[in-house]
Amino acid sequence: MRKLNILFRISGGKAPGKELGNGHIFRSMNLAYYFRGHNIWFLLEDFGGAEKILNQNGFKNIIKLKKNIDIDSDINRSIRIVKNKEIDVLINDAYLVNNQYLKKIKKVVKTVLVTDLKKYNYSADLIINGFIGFKNKKIITNNKKLILLGPKYQILNHQFSSKKKISKKNDLLVTFGGFDEKNITEIFLEEIIKFSSNMKIKIIHGPSSKKTKRIKEIEKILPRNISFVSSANMFKEISISKFGLCSGGITTYEFATLDVPFAILSQVKHQTITAKVWENIGMALNLGLKNKKTPVKIRNYLKSVNSNLHIKSKFSKHIDGFGGKRVSVEIMRIVE
Repeated sequence: MRKLNILFRISGGKAPGKELGNGHIFRSMNLAYYFRGHNIWFLLEDFGGAEKILNQNGFKNIIKLKKNIDIDSDINRSIRIVKNKEIDVLINDAYLVNNQYLKKIKKVVKTVLVTDLKKYNYSADLIINGFIGFKNKKIITNNKKLILLGPKYQILNHQFSSKKKISKKNDLLVTFGGFDEKNITEIFLEEIIKFSSNMKIKIIHGPSSKKTKRIKEIEKILPRNISFVSSANMFKEISISKFGLCSGGITTYEFATLDVPFAILSQVKHQTITAKVWENIGMALNLGLKNKKTPVKIRNYLKSVNSNLHIKSKFSKHIDGFGGKRVSVEIMRIVE
């Protein structure tokens, strides 16, 4: 097998008001794992902290784009890089992808699009959408475009394909994403210091999230059964937890893959779409979008976890952690 030249066009980071965090960054790194031994570049639109995350995970071939780059400049820059680096396939996992961009790029290189929610009608050679709301299926269109739909194709870290039984050390794992835009962590901390329980709880405050003055104050008085960290191995932490609380996105699929019951407290509006699907299929509790009722909802969820009352569905029948591997195989087929 020849060594491929692969370009990921991605965007992410700390971007208040854009409903954008680090999900695209981590998903692209998850997929890049399956192309070890090939030449990989990241064409990055960094809204804050994304380059650092890539570097920390061993990815050094990073080409920076201006934030909010206009479509024509984005197209021209991408095409120049495709030609200069002799790129074999461009994988787009960018914020608010533009179909005009895809049409232009598709004329010069094999193009893959990774997208979300209910959207998949785009111009690309291969389109991947691992949304839990889709049934797993492959679609080949009349113009030979391949579309992969459903959680079978959700791209997670390769560790999530492991199903080893691990003893549960934590009662609850809490994480509100790589960028906690709505500062839900502080709200949770305010509730947990008032909640009388010996539950062992771990709180992960994302790498792009800022510790407020109040968070720092609470951190100093947390009891020994509650730990607070800025980063962690999500596979390990979910594996050893009985229950979860998160803000949607890729983390929901990670909890589901490891059969850990969870609740969703959405940061932004688009996360509520996924949260409703998880709830409708009986796989999670939907606590809605952050609002004035959020403290009460957190309090009630803590009570249910403390009483060991929660949904007991077998999650992994819906998602098995092998999505990234399946997608990488299909990418290789369109390039060969």
